[in-house]
Amino acid sequence: MDQEKIKACMVSLSDTSSALENLTRIISSCANPPLILSKIFTAVSDRPGTQDSIEAIYRLKPELVFMVIASGHLKQAVFFIDSLKENGFNSETLAFLEDPTAEATIDLLKLGIADVIYPPFSEENVVPRIWRILNSSRDPDEKLLGRLKEKLLQVHCQFWYRKETPRLKF
Repeated sequence: MDQEKIKACMVSLSDTSSALENLTRIISSCANPPLILSKIFTAVSDRPGTQDSIEAIYRLKPELVFMVIASGHLKQAVFFIDSLKENGFNSETLAFLEDPTAEATIDLLKLGIADVIYPPFSEENVVPRIWRILNSSRDPDEKLLGRLKEKLLQVHCQFWYRKETPRLKF
């Protein structure tokens, strides 16, 4: 991948500023891949406010959208993501859960979020995952490989939990 700058924006569904400030610092200092954080939006739960934010994001045409989400705002996040999809927005979206739960993670992944990242929000934790998302969104073979790995991991975890040997059918 060449070193063109990648435009990103952030949507905040958080009551605190610490995670947002930390992620802004990490993303802004990211040299590989070089990211430009265009704007930070505060998501709202009413339809007109959400529509205004979505139209502004659509005009920016970011390649990545980062969402900082507190668990108390999960319904707002679902509403916002659904609204993005209804408006034909197809950029990759990464969710940063401040206080993660398995249920919230599964709900976000079902909505089509590319990845859900848990604290601690550090360069070592965030940057490689951004890189993976960018590579998989550009290379269809990488995307397929990632899905196969996820499926194998799910099968392995299910059988490990039951202490059985997996029988894979091809």
